[in-house]
Amino acid sequence: MSWETRGSNNRRYLYEVRRDGSTLKKRYWGGGAVALERHCEILRQRQLVADQRAELRELQADMWAIDQRAKQLNVGCLQFLQATYLMAGYQPTVSRNWKRKAKMNSLEQTPEAESNTVDPPESMSSTPPQTFGEAIEAAKRGQPGALEMVSKYVDHHPELISTYGDMATYTRTAWCKKLAAGNPLAYSCMAKKATQRVDDLVGESPTAQEMLLAQRVVIHEMQLSYYEQFEAASVEKLIGTPTGTWVAKRQESASHQMQRAISQLTTLQKLQGEIRRTSPAASLRLFDPDREAKRKTA
Repeated sequence: MSWETRGSNNRRYLYEVRRDGSTLKKRYWGGGAVALERHCEILRQRQLVADQRAELRELQADMWAIDQRAKQLNVGCLQFLQATYLMAGYQPTVSRNWKRKAKMNSLEQTPEAESNTVDPPESMSSTPPQTFGEAIEAAKRGQPGALEMVSKYVDHHPELISTYGDMATYTRTAWCKKLAAGNPLAYSCMAKKATQRVDDLVGESPTAQEMLLAQRVVIHEMQLSYYEQFEAASVEKLIGTPTGTWVAKRQESASHQMQRAISQLTTLQKLQGEIRRTSPAASLRLFDPDREAKRKTA
């Protein structure tokens, strides 16, 4: 939009430029009352867009800390879960499931194992892993020495489980506060309900991995509930706005992460059941205090 001077009397006329596909088109509005009305309307629209963007930035800033905690928790849970499976003798299959390695006397694999095990690319098999995450990915590909690196890292950092457990508790508490919206009674009820929900998911004598995954399920349930309530409280205001689009994406992400956490928890519990049927005292645990001693005596 611009006012342009035309004619010998230097009169100002309003022109509005709009994009039509890949081209720009200029529309003439004249210099009278219609032009002034259109000028004011464009300014109101611009101010409305600016206010909507400011509202979105404020909401994103308010949710940034808790979202970052949730992302870190998701990454940590996945790494610990994969490390647990790998050290228990499981390998990922092409269908992204986990299958226990068959015990063989030779180095040759059976056709079934070859078809179900993910083969490492030749270009990646010679690259030594530098971080815990890289070591897990290398161990999943079957890279020599990677599984030993994962095992040593876990044994040398037993505090990681409690660290991520504290992070999960903090994140769950933060979502309870968000949902309670400053109401102490609502917060107390939600905190108790969340704790009960975690206990219901894990059952008796849960491992640390089960507790983390159950807390992830509850966290993403509360996250989804918060964004659904946020949308329901101002559904007409959010339609066609950047905030409405962002909230819809956050709902979709929370639902996806919740379903993923549920799937991971049920898979872990299924494998736990298989192990306990063969050996009642055994379980899928990430940290084993005796593993370092066993490694030294082996």
